[in-house]
This record gives sequence, C-alpha cells and structure tokens, in this order.
Amino acid sequence: MLSALLALSTLASPGATSEPSDVVAARDAFRRGSALARSGDWQAALAAFEKSGRLKPHPVTSYDIAYCERALGHYARASFRFAEALVKAPEGGAALPVDLARDAANYLAEVRARVARVTLSRRPDDLTVRVDGMPLERMEPAEHAVYAVSASDVTAGELPRGPVEVWLDPGAHVFVASGPGDARTVENRTFASGETAELTLSLAERAPSPPPAPHVDVAKPAPARPNHTAAFIAFGVAGVGLVGGTVFGGLSLAEKHSLDGDPACAAHQCPPSYRDREARMVTFADLATAGLVTLAAGAAAGTYFLLTGAPSRAKTARVFPWLAGPAVGIAGRF
Repeated sequence: MLSALLALSTLASPGATSEPSDVVAARDAFRRGSALARSGDWQAALAAFEKSGRLKPHPVTSYDIAYCERALGHYARASFRFAEALVKAPEGGAALPVDLARDAANYLAEVRARVARVTLSRRPDDLTVRVDGMPLERMEPAEHAVYAVSASDVTAGELPRGPVEVWLDPGAHVFVASGPGDARTVENRTFASGETAELTLSLAERAPSPPPAPHVDVAKPAPARPNHTAAFIAFGVAGVGLVGGTVFGGLSLAEKHSLDGDPACAAHQCPPSYRDREARMVTFADLATAGLVTLAAGAAAGTYFLLTGAPSRAKTARVFPWLAGPAVGIAGRF
C-alpha cells in the first residue's frame, strides 16, 4: 500500500531524538495496519488504522481508513472518510500527496454512486432507531446533516426530530424503532446500489387494556349429604321378604302337620287324592324360601347403600313380586 509508506515518513521523522509517546504508538499502529492491509486482512487493518488516527490524526491515515472501509463494502462510511482525507489542510498542516488526493477523489465518486440514500421518518418523531443492531451517527464532513450506521454504540447521539437523511450500503437492512416501555416496531428493507428511497417507522397504536373483571364471590356448595333412599328401599324389600317368608313358611308347616296327622297318610304316604294338598304344601314352602332369599338380598343391599351413601340410579323405586314355575320372590328397581 503506497499510502502506508508515505504516511510513515509524515507521522514522525525517524531521525528525531525524542518523540511523544502518542506519536510513537500512532506510527506503530500505522505500520501494523499497513502490513495487515498488504495481507488482505481488511478488518484488522481498519482497526489498526483507526487506532493510529485517534492517537495522531493525519489525512493519509484517514485515506487508509476509507480504503479499508471500501474494501469491506462499507461504502457509506468510506465516502465520509475519503471526503475527510480531502479536506483542505490549514496553513502549515499536513495534506494528502497529489497522487493520493487524485485517487481519493476517484474513490469518493465511486462509493457515493453506490450509496443508498434513505429519507427516514418516525411516528412519533422521538423514537429511537437502530439499524442492523447499531445506532445512527451523524457523519462529517457533509454539506447537510447526514447519518450512517455507527461503528459503535458510544459514538452516536440522539436523532433530531423530523425526517433525517440516512446513507446506507446497498443490500438488506433491519430497522428497529423503539418507544416508551417495550413498544417497538421492526422493518426489513433491501436497497439497491445508488437507490433513493423513503421509509417511515411507526409504532402501532396500542389497543386499550380491557377493564379488570369484577370480583365475584362464589359461594362454595354445601357438602353433599349421603343419599340413603336406596338403603331404605332395600331394607323395605327385606322386610317384605321377611313377612312373606314367615307367612308362607307357617302355611307350609301347617299343611305338613295336617297331612302328618291324617290317618290316610300312614308312613308319610298319602293316597293320590291328596296330591293337591301336597302340591300346596310344596308351593308354600317354595314361597317361604323365596321370601327368605328376598330378606337376605334386601338386607345385604340395604347395608351396602347405608354404608356408602350411594345414590339410586333410578329416578323412582319399584318393588314387585315375581313367579317362575313353583318359585316366587320379590324384585325391586332402585
């Protein structure tokens, strides 16, 4: 890089007996930047030249910074750096050599032709804007207020109210406008080389928050009481079985005693004419047995329902007798 060799002799004279420490550090950083630029490491070279420029500003250093920015595709920032290098030096101040000034002017025209110029408006106009994660910085020198994406967070100030002109490198960019609290809007835009565009960033109006729901005390339901209806019905069925079993058992025993005491039924053998009485005795016995079974079933079901409080599945309870051949009983639905 020819400019690096030229600047080395401009920053400080090698034959000086004593040099300020900042001049020595600036020259060392400049030499490191020149070596990195020759190897094509433009990002590291840019950092080294920027350090040299902060320690000892010089038009040649500004030129080399601009050259690195151009090589990295940062045309917006490169345009201001080339313009800075071309600023006429005060009387007795350092200036670019003629050949570098000619190159800087050509590069300046080239990068400015590639820059996208965007008129940025905000609604409301006090929104904070970041582009590609970085704030906007006012660039110098410029004929009017022009902003570009800042290289760091610490160098950028607040944007003025109203529309601002922003110079951007061609390509895709992400705009984030932030307002009070966590309100923000995000816009993705892509600009062509040399494009002129307008962009408005607006915060969407927030819908009013719904009023809080009125507080309603919900009364807790009273604890459910056990339903003993089914138990009472089952015990009633058991009672019917007890009565039926007792009655029919008594009738069966009475018929048996009557047959046993009849002289015609010697040795428990009755004549054929007594078949109806024998059948009646057996029927009474069967009915007594059915009554006892009903008693047992009703008592068991009533005990279960009483202990569990299980509700009846039927809306109504019914109790009815049943007859199957010689067998009879009591049935219920509950």
